[in-house]
Amino acid sequence: MAERRWTSRRAVVWLACGAALGCTDTTSSGERYLYLGVTPNEPIALVGDTMRLRARATDAGGATVADPQVVWSSGDHGRATVDQTGLVTGVAAGTAEFTAAAGDLLYEFPLRVLAATSVGPEGGTLTSADGVARLVLPSGALAALRPVGLTTPANQSTFPRVYALPEGLTLLDPGTLTVRYDPTQVPAGWPAADLVLLKVDGEHWTLLSHNVVDSVAHTVSAQVTGLGTYEVTLPVIPSTWPREAFLVVTNATGNGKELWTLLPAPLVFEAVPLPEDLRTRSVRDQAWAPGHARLAFTAPPPSNDLSRDLYAVGINGQGLVNLSNTPTLNEYGPTWSPDGTRLAFLREGAIWVVPATGGPAEQVAVAGTVQGIDWSPDGARFVAQVDYNLVTLPVAGGPATTVYAATTRGNALRPRWSPDGTHVLAFMTGSVDAAGGLVTMRADGSDLRLVAEGLFNAHAWSPAGDQIAVTNRQHVIIGLDLNGTEIWSTTTTTDGLAWR
Repeated sequence: MAERRWTSRRAVVWLACGAALGCTDTTSSGERYLYLGVTPNEPIALVGDTMRLRARATDAGGATVADPQVVWSSGDHGRATVDQTGLVTGVAAGTAEFTAAAGDLLYEFPLRVLAATSVGPEGGTLTSADGVARLVLPSGALAALRPVGLTTPANQSTFPRVYALPEGLTLLDPGTLTVRYDPTQVPAGWPAADLVLLKVDGEHWTLLSHNVVDSVAHTVSAQVTGLGTYEVTLPVIPSTWPREAFLVVTNATGNGKELWTLLPAPLVFEAVPLPEDLRTRSVRDQAWAPGHARLAFTAPPPSNDLSRDLYAVGINGQGLVNLSNTPTLNEYGPTWSPDGTRLAFLREGAIWVVPATGGPAEQVAVAGTVQGIDWSPDGARFVAQVDYNLVTLPVAGGPATTVYAATTRGNALRPRWSPDGTHVLAFMTGSVDAAGGLVTMRADGSDLRLVAEGLFNAHAWSPAGDQIAVTNRQHVIIGLDLNGTEIWSTTTTTDGLAWR
């Protein structure tokens, strides 16, 4: 099978130029690229039609290059041709090896050419070669005769993905897409009736309307208003899901870790649009602002992969601000004030508070090394993990009150206030055995209770305070009642969560 790969062209350039004066491995404008890729990820052209390739690149500093200088080439002009704007013309069915060259990088990738079917205003039916997908275009869906196609990837994942081509073509009247699924791939405990068809548009996954599951024929059907990429899947949440949302951190695209919001009604699972130089880095420590319009998170600044800065951004990707701008220091563990005007965070083991719109940060005096904090719902106190003890202290600074003192029974980590401010949730190492467990206690440290044994990467209260969500070591989100009984789980994986 053909592979996608990018390599340095420096050796190739040197061999071609020898020691000739002025020979260089950068672009004509002097740019040198750190990363080069191509969109779409799996390009497909129809015979007799055109499609557009677009390059994406980052410069040596890790910043996104808006319009990288690229030289396109086709390895088989009998299959497909390409001009220097990236416009591909399909010639004959098959696969052609393509290259994109920019600066000192050479990106090599396969481009599929699919035999097209001509469909006009009278409508028609398309079926993929493997029989997995069928698209019915009604009379009036297309204004004129044109080539269209339907195909699936060479290597399907658990549930099928379908490409209806040409990508982006709008239908005047909705068509019906039907996709066959493998019933053995539906996990135990999930009814096939929960299967849905999603439209995949870059980093946005949108639920299609009029989803119909036929559990006898093993198909999912839905109306489509245009051609593009579609996928059968289970909802990332089951039908018993409580009607709130998570902010998750996941490695969904394979380029670093990104912020994603998960909204169950209607089902929308999409990335928060961040600049490429942040999006390809390890984003974590996510926290919802009150009102849920903004998020705080930490990520390595472009100039230093070994440190972390504190950022805030709208869930639409607007209003991104670096709140710390300390490329040689580490910020982590942000928590919002209840009114959303300030953020508290940790810097090198100390508590700092900064305006949510940016400005000078002020340190909160506390003895010891702080490793985790959470702002109380009434806005007056922090609960903090200080040298593995849990303490509460005034936001303005002052004497700390010990809630839990670390003993041989275990060290309490990652404290979280309950929504009503009466209890604290924490992960305790060695609280029951070497594996540790999740515990709750009253705000004064009394009534310590074990909720669940085991190792957990993250935990959060539900907005009503009647459930707890955790991510286990397999990165699956699990919902527990306050007695530790599992009541739901998701089919997505995550490295962190914040329940809004």
